[in-house]
Amino acid sequence: MRTSASFRRSKRFFGGSYAKGSYRVKAKTKLTPVTIQQMHILQKSGNDTTLIKTGEFLRKEIPVRLAKQTVALENLPYGLSNSQEVATVNDLNKDAYNRITMMGEVKSKEDAQRLGEVFHDILNTHYLVVPLLNMAIHQSPYDRKTLIACPFLTSFIGSYFTRRIGIRLVMSQYVKVLQGLSESKTGNGEIHEDCNVGHIVKEALNEVVAQCGNIYGFSPPVQLVNKQSVKFKYPGRHIKLIVVELLRNSLRATCESRSRENIQEFPIKVVICNGNSDLSIKVSDMGGGISRDQLDTVWNYGSTSGPAARRRIPNEVSGKIFNDQLKHIDTLAAIHQDSLAKLGYGLPVARCYARFFGGELELYSIEGHGLDAFVHLKLAAHVMEPFDAKENAV
Repeated sequence: MRTSASFRRSKRFFGGSYAKGSYRVKAKTKLTPVTIQQMHILQKSGNDTTLIKTGEFLRKEIPVRLAKQTVALENLPYGLSNSQEVATVNDLNKDAYNRITMMGEVKSKEDAQRLGEVFHDILNTHYLVVPLLNMAIHQSPYDRKTLIACPFLTSFIGSYFTRRIGIRLVMSQYVKVLQGLSESKTGNGEIHEDCNVGHIVKEALNEVVAQCGNIYGFSPPVQLVNKQSVKFKYPGRHIKLIVVELLRNSLRATCESRSRENIQEFPIKVVICNGNSDLSIKVSDMGGGISRDQLDTVWNYGSTSGPAARRRIPNEVSGKIFNDQLKHIDTLAAIHQDSLAKLGYGLPVARCYARFFGGELELYSIEGHGLDAFVHLKLAAHVMEPFDAKENAV
């Protein structure tokens, strides 16, 4: 197995003892949740004082979150903690923990910039965490159905991915603000101050429709109705990740259940509308729907009706990952050319993103006709991320 170059350097330097001696203690510390508004203050102000204070907070906070991730991965059922994929992820977590913990106090802009460089490297080397953890399920010698149906495992993965969202969001926010300041700009960051959901949905549509055309040779029409009438602050990338997943599922279901000759009769409809407290996105298709007794299973990590049920795709993907052929990837869709056929974690992860700041993702199906997906996002910027990721677990 090949690990990241940064981990190999760290392991040689620390001899594996530094993380082992401290992360278990650190994992018992409560994480400090943040709000969209707090992140936006850093993005908006762009002054050295705020940058330094935020950097010092993150220097202490991120190791707490990484320690919790590491301990969690050491306690997986069915021997998954000993799998090649999970071991690789924990190597990355320990490396990141060591690098941040060993940094001195952030007292100057130069210190903040050094911390930002470490964050940037960690963000890049951790892109494969999501597919690796799901590969562990698909490569396990235990029966796949047993693993997928395990409530503890589903709860654990939901908690793990929720914490991961928080870690990546605050690190990426800090990195982008620093990059903006180096270019004498303010306002750079993950938070869209005037979040234009219609624009985000159009970007997602362009990408997914193009993928669908490449795979199936055709694509159903997509109708967009945008009734957004309020301004609100939100991480735009989160919205795009959710919408991309919903559109992929709708396009695939429609193409596989309807014929190419009459595909124009089965459009996908996307509606964006806001009320006083929430903005909602509805994605409707006529792709045949899901039976009632199977609807809840879509929230189990690894559950899929696609080709992932065969071993071919997992084996191809695993080979590419461990031979360092792929970088900067956060989804198996970018690894395998059949980007609408994944390993069954897209919807549950999308729901983690929707719930992260108090929203929700819900599915309603009419078997034989189609499925409606509803995304609800809070308009208030003071909503905190989860105090404990378990609150967002299934």
